[in-house]
Parts: sequence; structure tokens; C-alpha cells
Amino acid sequence: MLTSRLLLAGAFSAIGAIAAFTLPAQAAPVFIDFEAVPNAINNLATQVNPYSADVQFVKGALSMTSAWPGSPNGGTGDGQFFRDPASYGSGTKGAVFMSGELDQNNLTSLLFNVAAGFEESFSMLYANDLGDATVRVYDGLNGQGQQLGKDERLSSTGACKDPVSGAALTDFVCNWRTAAVNFSGTARSVQITGVSNAFWLDDFRLGATGGTVPEPSGVALSLAALGALALGRKKQVAKL
Repeated sequence: MLTSRLLLAGAFSAIGAIAAFTLPAQAAPVFIDFEAVPNAINNLATQVNPYSADVQFVKGALSMTSAWPGSPNGGTGDGQFFRDPASYGSGTKGAVFMSGELDQNNLTSLLFNVAAGFEESFSMLYANDLGDATVRVYDGLNGQGQQLGKDERLSSTGACKDPVSGAALTDFVCNWRTAAVNFSGTARSVQITGVSNAFWLDDFRLGATGGTVPEPSGVALSLAALGALALGRKKQVAKL
């Protein structure tokens, strides 16, 4: 009976060690690539929002597909944007155009809510050939509450050139950069404020990319510790 109790105690100790070693699960990030938006110009706040389960657009967000002939949709849309697969790994069909009413500073804002909240980071791609903008993340809905993290400044990504001929394309944007805000806490809204009718946005990522994976050496040490624990328990039982 005493032997069984000791073995049971050893088993619980091993389970406790494994539990302590196991990292907590982390929710997968929400990724929105805007490839499912309607072909025509569409107000994501008042018309069709294919991503409403995750993101609720409030204002300033017009979606459309690309007018570039080499884009995945064949250039049947109205959007003056594209991404060269040779430079970025893939093209893009849909994107968001920041456009809306102007404030007292002659700037517009794109605002969206994430009712379920997200943690640690927000990132996106953007392209424009003039003007600046600022990205801010808040812990409340509708751009209210406490700002999380620091301002992320957006600037011109430069003039676009035909990827084949190298000729200047004054009517398109095609140079994309990544903007990111890292923070602590839970965010529930994002506001992007800047020059109206200038910024194209794509590939929103809400949340961290995943938890830290244990190093192989750490796994080995933990297994060794568990082995030593089991051996010690065995010796104690043998002495009894």
C-alpha cells in the first residue's frame, strides 16, 4: 500500500512538472486580406462587410478590387493599386481605400472595432504616393478609452513603376510597406487618420503570431529532470 502511495505521489509530481513547463495557449491572430470584397466600390461600414464576424468598420473604409490587368482578378475592378508578385511573393485582388469626411484639420479617419478584442499587436500593409497618416490603437470601442502602444506614422511609399517596362505609373500605387503597433493589454478599436483619398490598406493582422516555442535544450532538461524524479522515487520504494 505504501509503495502504491509513493508511486502515485511521484506521478502527481511529474504531472505538476509537465504542467509548469507547458506554455499557455495563445489565440491565433485574425488575418484579413480583403480578397473577398465585392468587385465594385463598396462601403465596408454601410454596405457589404465580408469580415463582420471579426471586424466592424465604422467609417472611412471603401473596399474595391484592382484595376491592374495583371492582378488576380484580371483588372476588372476600379482600384488604382497592385502588388507585383516578383517583389512581394504574391499579387493582391482587393484592398481598402481610406476616404471619408474631413475633420477640422482637413484629414479623414478610417475607424474599425473589434468587439471580441485582440492582444499584443496590429499590423497591415499600406501604399500611397503623397501625404502622411497616423495609426492608433485603443482599448475601447470607436477610438475611445486609453491609447495602447505608440503612434505609428505612415508616409509616402514612393512613385509606382510598371514592373515590366519600368515606365512611371502616375495613376497607380504599387510600393507597399508594413505598419505595426505593439502594445500591452486588450485592444478593441483601431483608428487611422491622414490625408483622404491617398492611402490603400491591405492584409490586416490583429493579434500576436503565436506563443513562444520552447527551445530543444529546455525540453531536454525538463525530460531529464522528470527522469531523475522517477528514478529517485524508484530508489525510495526499493529501500522500503
